[in-house]
Amino acid sequence: MEGMVRSGVEGEGMRTLSETLMAGGYEMDNGGRWKLLNALPAIMTVHTSVECSVTEGGSNSLAFRDAVELPVMNGDSEMSLEHGFKTFVSVNGHNGVSLGVQNMRRNDVYVLVDVDGSEGTISHRGTSRAEEKMKPGEFKVMHHLTPERQDEDWNWTYAVAISEGAGRGGKAS
Repeated sequence: MEGMVRSGVEGEGMRTLSETLMAGGYEMDNGGRWKLLNALPAIMTVHTSVECSVTEGGSNSLAFRDAVELPVMNGDSEMSLEHGFKTFVSVNGHNGVSLGVQNMRRNDVYVLVDVDGSEGTISHRGTSRAEEKMKPGEFKVMHHLTPERQDEDWNWTYAVAISEGAGRGGKAS
């Protein structure tokens, strides 16, 4: 919607369009361009044979976390019993891959997931090394990797290190 041309929409139609865009999280800048602020675009289609309505609800950080984590947890997984963690890999075709780790130990650990050997990818973290302190049984998405350029080849690899101390290294697999 950014840079939308207003030609052909005037008067009441423009007011209705403006109200709809503003309700959807858009704002018009000084140059007359619409920009999306603080919202994620979404389309919802409901097919039903009974009358229903949709109402706006508040944000739910747990639901958001589940929406991000569950697809990764339902991907392929490997267990490293020797080192006490389980890795999860969820491949999204040519669009990227997500890497998650679950602490299978009975104590807190520091987990480092390094994707430095990957080529032509970017991580949502902005760095190739992600380290997190994790409680027993806790799961975390460590990287969402996407191709830097859709028109170029890319590949990914990762290494996991776990430690019980203050992080930065430890036992690896």
